[in-house]
Amino acid sequence: MPSLVALLSALLCDVAGAAEPSAPPPGVTIRLWDGPAPGVIENVGPEQFDTEGRVKNVSVPALTAYLPEKKLATGTAIIVCSGGAYNQLAAKRVGDEAATLFLPRGIAVFSLKYRLRSASKNIRLDAMADGERAMRLVRSRAKEWNLDPQRIGIIGYSAGANLILNLLSNFDDGTPDSPDAIERQSSRPDFAGLFAAWPDSQKITSFRFSKATPPVFLAHAADDTTAPVSFARQIEAELKKAEVPVHAEFFDDGGHGAFSPSGGRHRDWPERLLAWLKELGLLREASGG
Repeated sequence: MPSLVALLSALLCDVAGAAEPSAPPPGVTIRLWDGPAPGVIENVGPEQFDTEGRVKNVSVPALTAYLPEKKLATGTAIIVCSGGAYNQLAAKRVGDEAATLFLPRGIAVFSLKYRLRSASKNIRLDAMADGERAMRLVRSRAKEWNLDPQRIGIIGYSAGANLILNLLSNFDDGTPDSPDAIERQSSRPDFAGLFAAWPDSQKITSFRFSKATPPVFLAHAADDTTAPVSFARQIEAELKKAEVPVHAEFFDDGGHGAFSPSGGRHRDWPERLLAWLKELGLLREASGG
């Protein structure tokens, strides 16, 4: 099997020789539920958007889909969860950035707008439920969107990574007899990426990993004062203990925004992630449509 270094080098060469990617399409936004999300607080007021693409008061969880051209499509998809301490989200900006990075590589991107504290009595449970529903929804429409239902992953930053940790501890195979076709699908990601993982006061014992936990890519900066690197190292240790494939990269500097595609100290992480996915067989060549 080719080494990660060799794959990374090949990917970097490909990227260096490629034209600068064009701006992503605006994307199509899809509500996770036809009606109110389960457990959502009523009458929380409208969602609030600012000029920099952040949103507060999220009560209508949704996915914005960015699909590559059919001739480029590899069948792999990534659901992206932005951070914001469960108080706000930069879902549109992060979704647009991820689409710019991944669409030219033939990877579909789905930016998740998950619930925030203002619309929830139990934010960890509700945000995780939105993550589960997003996984099920994308998998349920895999054929329509030219995706492989066994190559759908999820990555997140800060609070988005916390959402994913809770999802990795609670995914299920779906409910076969549900009248809702989406709920019949598995909520298990096929891979996960945790960037600047934030504990939100949870301890490592709050999370349960097993051999069924999907492979995890972990990246963290040692000088992150918001999310301690010691927590990320505990995640790595617990995943290894459960015999889960984990690829961890720790950096001395960069802070909490080390992996921001628009200006982070280590914004080359997409190439590292893609090399890892190729090693696992979760990223293949485009079919050519």
